[in-house]
Amino acid sequence: MRLLQKGPRPPALATTCALPPDKGGNYDNLDKPPVSEALFRDQGGLCGFCMRRVALYEQDAKGKRLYDAEGRPRLRRGRDGVAWPWKIAHRCPQSTAPERALDWSNMIGACRGGDDGEGPRTCDTLQGNEALTVDPYARATVAQVR
Repeated sequence: MRLLQKGPRPPALATTCALPPDKGGNYDNLDKPPVSEALFRDQGGLCGFCMRRVALYEQDAKGKRLYDAEGRPRLRRGRDGVAWPWKIAHRCPQSTAPERALDWSNMIGACRGGDDGEGPRTCDTLQGNEALTVDPYARATVAQVR
């Protein structure tokens, strides 16, 4: 397992955290793409669970990034048509620690982990309601895996 470095909390997350929960300051109202992109950038495109590289954008046969009509990079889609091969996972799951759902230090970028039917359930999909015992951002726990 590699030690990952987390950058500063993205502005979209800070904006949501500044609101009271009943006024939109909750995970359901979070603008997730900028947060996902920050995790992707911080983790170098590696899943925080399996450490595999995730291809975020569509590419042509020569590896050149493809763009939509507005000039934005086209996100890669799974077989199920979901447009994000990367998701926000939580070290302490939202089901057991809902108060940490917007905690930047609790968020990890993860691959789809089979939630789209493209293979066995792994990573965040397999984690379920269990808290992680290894934090890919903490040197001490990563050293235990080696």
